Amino acid sequence: MGSLKGQDLAGVLPSSLVKLPYLVTIDFTRNYLGGSIPQEWASLQLEIVSLAVNRLSGPIPSFLGNINTLKSLSLESNMFSGTIPPQLGQLANLENLLVLLLSSLFIFGYSFLNYMKSLNIISIYFSLIFPLVTSVLSTNNPTGDLPPALASLTKLTEFRISSNNFTGKIPSFIHVWKQLRKLEIQASGLEGPIPSNISLLSNLIELRISDLNGEGSIFPCLRSMKGMEKLMLKGCNISGPIPTYIADLTELRTLDLSFNRLNGEIPNLDSLTNLEVMYRVIDIEARPKIEELRVIEKELRTYRVIDIEARPKIEELRVIEKELRRSITGNLLSGNIPDGIKRRQSRTEIDLSYNNFSEQSAQPTCRDSLNLFRSFSEEGNLELGGCLKDYPCQKDHYALHINCGGEEYRVGNIVYEGDQYEGGSAKFHPMNAYWGFSSSGRFWDINRTITDYIAQNVTVLGMNHSGLYTRARLSPLSLTYYGRCLADGNYTVKLHFAEIIIRGNKSFYSLGRRIFNVYIQGKLELQDFDIVQAAQGVDKVVVKNFTAVVKNKSLEIRFYWAGKGTTAVPSRGNYGPLISAISVESDFKPSNSKKKILIAVPVSVLLFIFTIVTLICWRCYVRQTTSREQCNLNI
Repeated sequence: MGSLKGQDLAGVLPSSLVKLPYLVTIDFTRNYLGGSIPQEWASLQLEIVSLAVNRLSGPIPSFLGNINTLKSLSLESNMFSGTIPPQLGQLANLENLLVLLLSSLFIFGYSFLNYMKSLNIISIYFSLIFPLVTSVLSTNNPTGDLPPALASLTKLTEFRISSNNFTGKIPSFIHVWKQLRKLEIQASGLEGPIPSNISLLSNLIELRISDLNGEGSIFPCLRSMKGMEKLMLKGCNISGPIPTYIADLTELRTLDLSFNRLNGEIPNLDSLTNLEVMYRVIDIEARPKIEELRVIEKELRTYRVIDIEARPKIEELRVIEKELRRSITGNLLSGNIPDGIKRRQSRTEIDLSYNNFSEQSAQPTCRDSLNLFRSFSEEGNLELGGCLKDYPCQKDHYALHINCGGEEYRVGNIVYEGDQYEGGSAKFHPMNAYWGFSSSGRFWDINRTITDYIAQNVTVLGMNHSGLYTRARLSPLSLTYYGRCLADGNYTVKLHFAEIIIRGNKSFYSLGRRIFNVYIQGKLELQDFDIVQAAQGVDKVVVKNFTAVVKNKSLEIRFYWAGKGTTAVPSRGNYGPLISAISVESDFKPSNSKKKILIAVPVSVLLFIFTIVTLICWRCYVRQTTSREQCNLNI
């Protein structure tokens, strides 16, 4: 056995290994090796070859098909190009095939798969390619439809096609993979709806489908999947109620139904005693429509029917209002939050943010393991969260500066407030009366603690004001910073980024890619944002400036992971948005109402004194006049 895993070896694969005739395993996973696979290896009696996470390039060599002893071949996360050689179909003993496809998948489907129908294929991974040069990435991802020939692989137990650019719908032939245990289709480029015959995959213990394009569907029938442990249906455009049979999936430990269009009340889930994490967040696009609707409603109330010129405007706004209501109806879960959820112990992390629950469900205090950010239909303090209702705005604020994940830091006269409170998968934490954050999502495939939601720099930073970048807040799904009590008007928002985890050296640590989206006030401002690309390197600062309009005294900045980028480099569980600091400043001068009050007070005092003096003088004058008259009478 030869394993040189994770050694950051550079150079090329050694052809001299052929001098070890009894070698059966070669494992060069997580290194920095380039070039191609040596042809000399074809003479070895190898059983396992793992070359994942390197910089190997060129076509996948056809001579690998001559190593008929191979049982496992892992070539994922490299820079290979071209088609899959049909000679690999000669590997009759192959059980695990982990190959990164770089060409259109239809070539793979109609050539290579014809040679594999009779093989005992157990796992196939089509993972994201992350080459050294970013510009190559967009042209080398697998594309095209999933070929029908994949239906022949009836012995599959695991199938993953995340973070790709496939086209077409999720194929209905997946139902023939009866032995499938794990199915992952995250940010694959495929369209919905989820095929109804997915219900036939009764052996599934883990199902992850996210960020589907195209048309939506009702909740798929998963009733037969009694052994399901992890279920993610995120951003799948699913509408309708949550089915009650979910309560029968008693093995569930993680349930993520976030960013859909679910409505109705939450069914009783008390039977899910193993549940550790649960998310039910609404469609991210619904919130700006709600705000727009409220503006329209206010406009409507300003018009009077007696004004004949206003009538066309009223009718126009009513049409818009009707359309908006149609588009957002059914997006929000409503009714009361079940008592069973509120009574759950803190080990169960539940995220019900961005919903439409009734006011009587509001919790009097914020609970670390129950995220109710914007979970209620009422406006104002209760809209942000029931536990904020006791924090009314005492005054207007005109600026907000946050050192995300770090301690308090001063830049000139500006103080960036500290933000060192631990994160979590269902966290809503008001830092004070006027700002806080909401964190949703857990890192899949790894057990991370609450301290892992804050990143720490791994090298000495040399940029100016490095105190803003030594730490940063992370999220595996959605992270929202909110500001309250802000005076209405236009603001300049500056978002500070620096990649402090992925490295830029000649190491497999440099092969990762962090990609996420940024929303401000519900508007998508940055899509597929890559910090390293924008800053032209790691440990380098990039500041993005935006203009935001504050209404109803609140501001929201959301960072969202849509399933793109790498998830296991430099180590598993490294993905999702990262933010270093936030600066928000008004584009207008603060109100002078205080000055007016200060001026008005002395004026009123002087007026009062003048009045008193006048009255005294008048009384003195009257007395003097009376005295003279009496004196004259006496004379």
